Amino acid sequence: MGGANIADRNIITVLAVDMVGSTRHIAACDPDEAQAFLDQWLDHIRSSVERLGGQIVHYAGDGGIAIFGWPTAYEDHADRACIAAWDIQSHSQSTGPRGDPVNFRVGLHSGLVGLRIGGKNAIARFDVAGATVHVAAKLQQEAAADEIRVSAETAKLCRSPLDLTAHKATSGIADRVIEAYTLNARPDDVDHNEIAGRYQNPIVNRVDELAALRELLPGPGTKSCSVALLGEPGIGKSRLATAVIAEALTSDVRCCVFYGGVQRRATPFAAARTLVGDMLAANSSSSDAHIREALAKLHVEPGDRRKLEALFIVGKASSRQRLTDNTQTQISRALVNAFLALALDRPTLLLIEDLQWIDPESRHFLKLLARASTPQPLCILLTGRPESSDQSMEIADSLIHLQPLSRANMEALGRQLWPKTRSSTVFARAIDRADGVPFVLEEFLRSADATNATSEHSLPQSVESVIHARLQRLSPKMKAFVQTLSLLGEGVEIQLATTVLGVDVGELLTALFELARFAFVHPLAGNSVRFRHQIIAEACANTIPRGRRLEIHQAAVLAIIRRYPNLNGRYEQLAFHAEEAGDADAALGYLWEAAVEARRNAAASSLSLIYDRALKLIERLGEAAEEKYVDFGRMSFASMLQLGEFTKVNMHLPRTLELARRQGRIAHVCSIQSQLGMVYWFEGRYEEALQITSEGLRTARALESTALVFSNQTIMANVLYSMGHVERAIAAMDELNEMLTGELETARLGTPARSKMHGFGIQELVHECNRSICGGARIRIACIGDRSS
Repeated sequence: MGGANIADRNIITVLAVDMVGSTRHIAACDPDEAQAFLDQWLDHIRSSVERLGGQIVHYAGDGGIAIFGWPTAYEDHADRACIAAWDIQSHSQSTGPRGDPVNFRVGLHSGLVGLRIGGKNAIARFDVAGATVHVAAKLQQEAAADEIRVSAETAKLCRSPLDLTAHKATSGIADRVIEAYTLNARPDDVDHNEIAGRYQNPIVNRVDELAALRELLPGPGTKSCSVALLGEPGIGKSRLATAVIAEALTSDVRCCVFYGGVQRRATPFAAARTLVGDMLAANSSSSDAHIREALAKLHVEPGDRRKLEALFIVGKASSRQRLTDNTQTQISRALVNAFLALALDRPTLLLIEDLQWIDPESRHFLKLLARASTPQPLCILLTGRPESSDQSMEIADSLIHLQPLSRANMEALGRQLWPKTRSSTVFARAIDRADGVPFVLEEFLRSADATNATSEHSLPQSVESVIHARLQRLSPKMKAFVQTLSLLGEGVEIQLATTVLGVDVGELLTALFELARFAFVHPLAGNSVRFRHQIIAEACANTIPRGRRLEIHQAAVLAIIRRYPNLNGRYEQLAFHAEEAGDADAALGYLWEAAVEARRNAAASSLSLIYDRALKLIERLGEAAEEKYVDFGRMSFASMLQLGEFTKVNMHLPRTLELARRQGRIAHVCSIQSQLGMVYWFEGRYEEALQITSEGLRTARALESTALVFSNQTIMANVLYSMGHVERAIAAMDELNEMLTGELETARLGTPARSKMHGFGIQELVHECNRSICGGARIRIACIGDRSS
């Protein structure tokens, strides 16, 4: 039986590996011996990959392709891939059947890929597609024996410091140029003893939060306390904690640090064991005798010592063996007592980073530690994302929620990275897109190239990768909700969302509460839901495969039409979803209705933007949409002229006139002639303006269209006046006044008639202009915009 395919798109790291000269090793071997040899090394590759959370997705003879970051979500997938690559190369100078050295080539690249889990007969199969895979394979092919070649994209995503050597030549994949490096050493974790040097630039703002934390720093005469810093990714929790650690290190305060990690959050007592083990100098390579000797010197009760032996000695082989002899609380208390005995000979600051990734048993240890009676002041400082709020309250005495920075503070931060000599447009755009999140701003500015250019819409991979990993950790249903909402717009009405998602209001509200807890959306206020940042919506939308995107947009069109009988104010929304659903004809029709609505409401700026969107659709549709090109032009040009968009009008008016003539739409030609005459007049091209409006006026009179006569003759009068033919201009205006004024009848333009006195007022304006010319001043008659189309 065939299995259902699960499709996805994510930023991950791809590892490509190949054994150098495998034919040389097995050429003279029996087939069974050759198979055994290859199996041995494929097992070596597989174990190196899987130990770091990766997944082999394809074997090819003596090598294969592995991925990191999917289906299990890791924000540090690039670091994991680099460590796995180094472990693959670490095989103690092994040799093959003929005594030749065994060598590997490894290539690493990070980027967006298409992913799918499928299979037949209950056998799962992983499919990975995209240029990222080919780049990794190309880097592997170009690497030398025993070399690990890393792309710049992977290096930028790594959080660990890397020892790299740049290549003079770059790899070309199609029209892409790939910057590459050689990895010279196994990546190291961040040195916790050097935490104060993690950030090069001074902290911006956070004055109140920093002052509150300073008051809690442990010292002689202070009380023990616990506090949690909570905020969305990139908001500055670690930056603030680092500033506190730096201050603590200037005094006689012991600083202990533990960083939570996705891979260790399911390992019982991982954090607590590491904290105590580091001070005992007990790790996985320590001998049992060494650990027993360290525990024997520890001033704790014999019962606690036995529990610690079970954890550090027997636990090395099997973390669950003999631990079941004791309860979670008993083991936690033993670890608390050990920590107090080892660390609390002086005031101590304990920093626990990323509480959301701390295992439950270690959180219980922290809860007991925060309530323990300590011989010296102890301050427990936690950092965590919004989803760890409940766990934080169980441990900490107080919570500090970090909010996005103000624009002024973001500009101050940005200036540390972006000198004033560089593009102010790129800088302003980065500030807007970062939306108060420092990490996002830093990554936007770092990703801008040397020519001061940055993409209008693309996100730095370092930012998008974090969002993809957070999305991947949601339940499948919650993930589908987020992805669908990301395509429905900035502010999604609850009624529309329920219809598109096919759920009731209660189920959606429950989901939105959970998504707000994970900082994807704002807490619900009113009748619509908004993403916390637009970049979150963009990154989530980028994970949706094309087929599913089409389905969501089609569902949105149907939902809008079904739920809102009166579509006024919704035509642009419909046009967006119809276009994204692949129905350009319908999208253009909805844009036309939106344009009519904008013109009816005198919304000139909106009408101009609608025109721009319509042009893209018309270009896609080609000749079949040329009539709409003319219609949108007639509808929009007058509004563009009001906005002063002469260049834009000049670009499209001549072609619009040509197409209208070719289509035999005489009235349209006449209307466009008046508009073209207006442009010529504004530009001082008086002869051309007089010629085109005179031609338009003859056509208008032949059509007996008062509106078209008015539009052409008004422009012509202004042109005549500007050319110095004042009497002819006055005569033309007199003729218009006579045509448009009456006693109190209905005028020919469909509005109440102007009075004779109003007509005389216009005449007096012209005469005043004439007198002004004689006085040396030159005043143009005000041009009444074309209202005929």
